[in-house]
Amino acid sequence: MVIVIDEAQTMDEDVLEDLFQLSSLETPAIQLLQILLVGQPELEDKLNSIKLERLKQKINIWCRIRVLNENESEQYIQHHLNLVNSDNAKVFTPEAISLICKLANGIPRSINLICDNAFWIGYQRSGKDRFADCQRIFR
Repeated sequence: MVIVIDEAQTMDEDVLEDLFQLSSLETPAIQLLQILLVGQPELEDKLNSIKLERLKQKINIWCRIRVLNENESEQYIQHHLNLVNSDNAKVFTPEAISLICKLANGIPRSINLICDNAFWIGYQRSGKDRFADCQRIFR
């Protein structure tokens, strides 16, 4: 059995400790429970605490999504806009793209949130459907 927990950084340390206890369920032949923790960088900070040291030692695979540079961030935005038959030039000014990349610090999730908010503001101000269409792709 596999348990997947998204946004694991929001979990209380006591709950994470309880998960550690559950992950110990096994037979001589197999481990009965696999736990996949998915979270923001704060999860790593939490797992580095002394209280969760034993849990961190049980982690078999550790993966981080690296931050994107400005060019990669622009390509990331362009890719999402291509999915709705649009492109950066139709939706964002070069200054807006640069600002999005700077504010997001290369974190894809932050890029999504900033673009999503920009689409909502654009939609509210203009009422044009193209903003709503583009907005859906960043969710």
